[in-house]
Amino acid sequence: MFWVTVCGVWLVMLVTAFLNGALREVLIVRLVGEQVGHVLSVVLLSGAIFGLTYLFVGALEPLPASTLLGIGLCWLVLSLLFEFGFFHYVMHEPWDKLWADYNIFQGRLLIVVWLTTLFSPLLCGKLTQG
Repeated sequence: MFWVTVCGVWLVMLVTAFLNGALREVLIVRLVGEQVGHVLSVVLLSGAIFGLTYLFVGALEPLPASTLLGIGLCWLVLSLLFEFGFFHYVMHEPWDKLWADYNIFQGRLLIVVWLTTLFSPLLCGKLTQG
């Protein structure tokens, strides 16, 4: 049951990511441009993921670091499977466009979201569980 709850939290993160993307496209990019909008969107989504994780982990009994890292790894794998599966096979985005979001030398910072997803359970566990 625990891992079902972990996946449920990930679904909330997924909805949050979609809302973040809509906000980016509808408002942020129009106000500040594509590159700054991308950076702001990454910061907002990473903050939201960290906040949701903090609430979730804080509500749990203390867990070992290995379990917390396992939660982050589970979320990361689900996220990457969704990212590449949905956007390539459903939205028909070409692979090179999907991979371009990982080019930090071009100012693309999606990797920050993935690092936040992976490590926020461990960090939040340290913050909330001592």
